[in-house]
Amino acid sequence: MRVGIILGTYAAVNILAVLLIDRWLCRSSRGYQRSVGARVIVCFIFAALAFMPVLAILIDGNPYQYILLKYSYVWMGVKLYFGALLLIVSVIDMIAGFFMRKRKNEDDTDESGGWRAVHAFIFILIIAAAVGINVYGTIHARDTVVTHMDATVNKQVKTVKKLRVALIADFHISYNSDPRTIRKMVDKLNRQKPDVVFAAGDMFSSSYSSVKDPSEYIKAFRGIKAKEGVFWVYGNHDVEEPLFCGFGLDDPKNAVRTKKMVRFLKKSGFTILEDSFTAVAGGEVQIAGRADLFKPTDKAKKRLDARKLLTDLDKEKPIIVIEHEMDGYKALAESGADISMSGHTHAGQIFPGTIFTRLMNDVAYGKADREGMQVFVTSGVGCYGPPLRIGTNSEIMIIDITFK
Repeated sequence: MRVGIILGTYAAVNILAVLLIDRWLCRSSRGYQRSVGARVIVCFIFAALAFMPVLAILIDGNPYQYILLKYSYVWMGVKLYFGALLLIVSVIDMIAGFFMRKRKNEDDTDESGGWRAVHAFIFILIIAAAVGINVYGTIHARDTVVTHMDATVNKQVKTVKKLRVALIADFHISYNSDPRTIRKMVDKLNRQKPDVVFAAGDMFSSSYSSVKDPSEYIKAFRGIKAKEGVFWVYGNHDVEEPLFCGFGLDDPKNAVRTKKMVRFLKKSGFTILEDSFTAVAGGEVQIAGRADLFKPTDKAKKRLDARKLLTDLDKEKPIIVIEHEMDGYKALAESGADISMSGHTHAGQIFPGTIFTRLMNDVAYGKADREGMQVFVTSGVGCYGPPLRIGTNSEIMIIDITFK
């Protein structure tokens, strides 16, 4: 059922795209409109590009699968903006044509050459805009920025007055990632001299085999320097599960975290917190790391609720909770948490996802106060799906906490 819906939707979207392209090219060129061969070739080229992720599934384990999936995500980004722009312009064109009555119907073959030239120019402009947006988005995604925020906890800490935290998340190392980007991120992070680093999940993109040269990534992550340690909580994509264009083909309950993933994280220098806690600053600042909300670990396991997780912690001392997806502010606050830190949202990653993410999440990005608890959500470092950042940043969030 799930597979049928995903593949059916994918097919419908691509068929619509082909129809819009064919319609617009017919409006742009009388020769194209009359040439069956040209129209078939255009449809074939688009269909071949759209078939790349399907073929990748069919040749699972083949060396060419990596290449197909890598460029499928690149094509996905181009198609996203090209298709959106083409759809918007087509709707405007149809509405304008209806009111202006410049033609008898949409298939009018007697349309003037001037109007055809205008349509051809607009079509070329749409292609240029889609490519330009993707080039910008790809370059921008590789440039990790440093964002500074502050927090105050009204609890006394004997050992320190301030704690500098680096919050990072959502690396999604996969077909479209690069160890060089991680190395640059680590260099920027180290220049901030954090006392402790919290990594809020999603190292992978639901596949370990999609990571090329894992040793290079391990070497890059091991370069992170923080005197109090580097701590990790799992995300919903730190599991093995079949994907198609970023959508899971199987029931999430069947997702499995492999030993290779766990070894990778440990070799990278992360201390894993999974429904467990530790302490920094001489035991004065307590850190609780939660299991993932959607895909905790094993098929049958569920994560602890907030009250049970924090029940043994000293409420007179600061409590910081790290989790991938922020959930249940009230329960955390009532259980004694002072600060919550998470990722997952990517802040929307690419426009217009930035808008939908704000509508779907109470705190989609940044800093907020909920139930007396301070909440921080980072936009993350990497990209999921198309390797683009449009309207968001790849980010290292530095949070300077003052204790009173």
